Parts: sequence; structure tokens; C-alpha cells
Amino acid sequence: MKLKKLFQLGAATLLSTSSLMILTIVPARAATALYWCNTSGGNFNTAANWNTASDCSSGTQQVPTGGEDLIFDVTGLTADETVNNDISSLAVNSISFTGSNATFKDYTLSGNGITLNGDISDSTALGRINLDLTLGANITVTQTGSNSFSTIFGDPNSPSTITTQGNSITFTDASGGGENGVIVNDALVGNGDLIINKTNAGVAINGHSPSYSGAVTVTNGILGVNTTDGLGSTSGVTVSGTGTLGLGAGSGNTFNFPLSLSGPGVSGGSTVTTASTITWGVGGAGSVPAITFAGPVTLASDVTFSGGGDLNITGTFTSNGHSFTTLSGSTGKLTIGAPKAAPKSPDTGFAPVVAHVIPVLVVTVLSAGSLLFISRRIKPTSK
Repeated sequence: MKLKKLFQLGAATLLSTSSLMILTIVPARAATALYWCNTSGGNFNTAANWNTASDCSSGTQQVPTGGEDLIFDVTGLTADETVNNDISSLAVNSISFTGSNATFKDYTLSGNGITLNGDISDSTALGRINLDLTLGANITVTQTGSNSFSTIFGDPNSPSTITTQGNSITFTDASGGGENGVIVNDALVGNGDLIINKTNAGVAINGHSPSYSGAVTVTNGILGVNTTDGLGSTSGVTVSGTGTLGLGAGSGNTFNFPLSLSGPGVSGGSTVTTASTITWGVGGAGSVPAITFAGPVTLASDVTFSGGGDLNITGTFTSNGHSFTTLSGSTGKLTIGAPKAAPKSPDTGFAPVVAHVIPVLVVTVLSAGSLLFISRRIKPTSK
């Protein structure tokens, strides 16, 4: 009887182990590559617009049903074309813009939102995504090739949303030319992190994202923030290595988020810069109003500032023994600490008989370790 029970126990264990082994060897389904084949635009939900072969003829025509790699080749375009997603609740693995044409024509993706479970790559002059994106995983936006100019998220006149769901977005590019800039007109939603690691250009944030709360890291390239709520209530922006933070004054002039700075900036340039508009670090034309940074600023190394407009740091400033200096040639001035109002003279009720001459000291930072002092004499107006 004991031998019979032992045999039954051994058989049950073998069956359980065999079942477990069968479960672990089931392969995952590979993503299907679908190439867009209608150079006159069209709808997602039309099989003739897609093909599983890059030549658009030798493969199978089929609409995306979920999990595919969507590929848009601009080689045959003679005009800018809009592709409409008329499929509801579509989730895809990746989106790619490829090819080139002499007149720099491009595709714009519009229509229903897409859940993205993989990366975005762009080797074209312009790749435009004007639809809502929901991230199902951490993604990377990569620009490659000498023809790449910019990847644009959202129509500035009718922006979409990028819902991170706690997933991160890494912006990067490959060397080999091209400006490789990214423009984000969309609203960022959620607490997914933004990571900027660009070699040729950077990322310009033009949208309004009051509900965004993720962390932002700039390790290389430029992050341009052109709206005071472009990063919402971010948990903090860290600029290190050769990264630069650009503050644009075209849409308000007070920024308020935690900022940690270290590193020499792009090619030894500024770690913080100002302009009327930051397009991946290039200042826009026109006068630049003064910018106020009211959030806490912490230095982890000596850093530099340059810009077309003044930068006034009024929040808590922690230097940790490091310097924050203005680069020589900068037209903007850096002020650290809230400006104090000049004390008012007591009103005695009597008009002054003698106009006193008051010396005023003006300090201008020319370069690191160099100060210019200018003494002026101002004659106050009598009552």
C-alpha cells in the first residue's frame, strides 16, 4: 500500500513538473511589420493601404489589429499627406518614419488615439504625430540620418495628449548630421520620466501640461521649455554632463520647479540659457523679457548662464560651494536672490531745499571671475 501511494505521489509530481515545463517554452508572437502604401493619404482601416512587404506588392494586404510595427516611408511623396487612424482602441508595437524625398514632404498621423508599447524612430525630414498617445511601456524616440530635421508631436493649434501612465520617454539620436530636434506641442499627462540624451540638438516643450508630475533629466543636448506650465508640477529637473536647460520667455516669464545643475553645458556653453523662444536651444528673434525662476536651485558643480534676457533666481539657492557665472558675451544678466526694494525717504511734509546726489553702484558680470563696477550719480527729483 505504501509503495502504491509513493508511486501515485511520484506520478503527480512528474505531471506537475511536465505541465510547468510546457508553460515555459511557449514562444512570444513576433510583431508584424506593416508598411503604409498609399502616398495620397487615406485611412488605417483599409487593407489596400497596408502591406507586409516594403515594396507594397509582394506581401499581404491587411489592416493593423494590434501589436504591429507601423512603417511610413516618405520616398514616393510629392505632397504632405495626412493618414487617418479610424480604428478604435488600437495598440501597436512601434511607429517608424523612413525614407527621403527631394522636396522634404512628410506624413502626418491623425485621428483616433493609439496605445504605444514600443519605440518611435524617425529618419525623415519631418515626422508628425497629431493624435493622442498612451504609453503601455517605456519608450525611446530616436532620430537618425543626415536628412532628419524634426519630429513633431501635436498640432500647436489643436494639441493632443501624451499619457505616460508612469512610463518614461527617452529622446535620443544617432550621430551623422541632421538637426534631429523634437517639438512637443502636446500636453504631457502622468508621472512618467523624461530623459533627454541628444547629440545634435534637443527637445522643445511648447505645450501646457499642468497635470504632469514626472522627473526630467537632461544629460546631453538642450531641453527648451517655452511655457511656464510646460513641465507642470514636475518632481524636478536635473541638468548634468553637457546638457543645457533653455527657458523661453514668449509665454509668461516665471518658472517654478526644482532644478539641479551640474556640468559644463553643450560644448562648454551654457547650462542655462534664455531667449524669446527656445527651438532646441536656438534663441528666437526679438527682445527678450526678463525671466524669473522661483523654484529651488541646487548646484552640484560650477555652472554657467548665457542668454538674450535677464534671469532672476528668486527661489532657494543652494550653491554647495560652487559658482553660477555668466558667460562672456551674454546680453542677459544673472541675478541670484530676490531683489530688494530701495528704502523710501521719510515724508516730513516739507519740500527738500537741497537736492542730494546719491551714488549708485552697478555690478555687471562679464565672465567667470570677472566683475565690472560702474558708479553713477543720480539726482533725485524734488517734491
